[in-house]
Amino acid sequence: MNMRVCVLVSLFSMCAAFAAGSTAAAEAYRFRTTGVAIDAEWTQRFRFPANPGWQGTDSTYSIPLSGFRRLGANWTAPAWSLFSGGDTFVGWLNNDTPRTRWAYVFAPNTLSLFNGQGSAALGSQYFKWKGLPFSDSNFLFQDREAVAMVRGRDGYVRWPADGSVVNHGLGGTWLVQFWSVVDTASLQVMGVDVATWVTAPPNPSTTHPYNGAAGGTWNITLATNNWLARSGSYTSNRYMGNAVLNLATGLDAFVSDGFVYVYGVQEAGDAAKKRVFVARTVPTALHDPSRWSYWTGSTDAQGMPTFPTQANSIAAAAPLVDTGGNIIQGLAAEFSVFQLPNGHFAMLYTEGDGQATYTPGVAVPVSPVRVLVRTTKGSKPSPAGPWSAPTAIYTVDVPKTGNPDLGLPDLTAAGFTKDVYWTYGAKAHPQYSKPQLNAVDGELLVSFNINSWGGLSAFNLADVYRPRFIRVKFYKVANQEQ
Repeated sequence: MNMRVCVLVSLFSMCAAFAAGSTAAAEAYRFRTTGVAIDAEWTQRFRFPANPGWQGTDSTYSIPLSGFRRLGANWTAPAWSLFSGGDTFVGWLNNDTPRTRWAYVFAPNTLSLFNGQGSAALGSQYFKWKGLPFSDSNFLFQDREAVAMVRGRDGYVRWPADGSVVNHGLGGTWLVQFWSVVDTASLQVMGVDVATWVTAPPNPSTTHPYNGAAGGTWNITLATNNWLARSGSYTSNRYMGNAVLNLATGLDAFVSDGFVYVYGVQEAGDAAKKRVFVARTVPTALHDPSRWSYWTGSTDAQGMPTFPTQANSIAAAAPLVDTGGNIIQGLAAEFSVFQLPNGHFAMLYTEGDGQATYTPGVAVPVSPVRVLVRTTKGSKPSPAGPWSAPTAIYTVDVPKTGNPDLGLPDLTAAGFTKDVYWTYGAKAHPQYSKPQLNAVDGELLVSFNINSWGGLSAFNLADVYRPRFIRVKFYKVANQEQ
């Protein structure tokens, strides 16, 4: 292990245990089911952004532009991250209580840049959409001009998924991000776009493509083997890019293996039966799914997952299983997978996509909604599992009357008596999380999306449709296996 990696890892008191390919001896990480705290600072960043016009979004993935997503990496060290946004309101607000909109457009996706750290109110959140630049004298008309950062070419919209910054093999790095191609009439995913952008050596604060609202062009290709149409017992398309785990180097991971892992899902009847798949590839091939190796269900003599040595098709992918060999179900369309300091992995998601029951084009949310975590088990940690039973680390049960702590208004008092709150899309942001040190709990930064169902409150009330952030506690247990 080189000196730079050793110094970085020693911040977590783990340097001696993490030679490449090894695991820490007899120590495990657990997530507490109590003690969750609302992170008002992060939540506030998405309520009053640094630049006006942006009014709310969902799909809040965070992708470090350094590629350094390791747990705790940016707890005290400021760094640039890209935050993605799905359907977004752009426009203007009235001075009402609760805040209401008086002019807006609905952009299918936006992006934002954050330059700061996880432990203090440093840095700002700069939201980006295509249209008139912020410096334009006609900015007052920007609500009429705002459009998606990534445009549709075929009548479908693009919703952002996860991604990573990797070495592209040409002497620098690039951002590879996945975008679900969605038919808004049926809400079916029709394919996956793979988008790339060179990120180094340019400084994201000055030359990053998102910085120019009217400029910047993605290199987008449709990777036909990055998704699979419905077949067999499955009733919807299988698609990849929902979560990305970068284990390429010791700067990205506690225990690196040289690969980047890409996760995907497919429903089987309804959201409660959604299943998850994984593929791996080298960093220089992340943008080319034809060079990926999907896990097919194979294991070694100890029962630990093994990946094919050659590229294969998504049609051969097997769903991930728990320690009993049961297929994991109830995943969400958006989730996170990250590495724990002992080399094992954690998967965080909203149960059953917000416990929604799907019929063609219709989702009916059920409250309360649980945020779940699974961790890998076994002697050799693998991004394919096997996985533990889920632990419920937080329950979001917001009544119609709202939640002042989360900044959610009373829907009944605002005249939306038929509406209900809906929670979905929980994701971890490990780089902005507090690492566990000595006997002190770590704090995992988690976001989840809020929407309303049954009427138009989300289109009128500016404080409904935007992410909220919490901190979930975790801790290390000595002399125990994960």
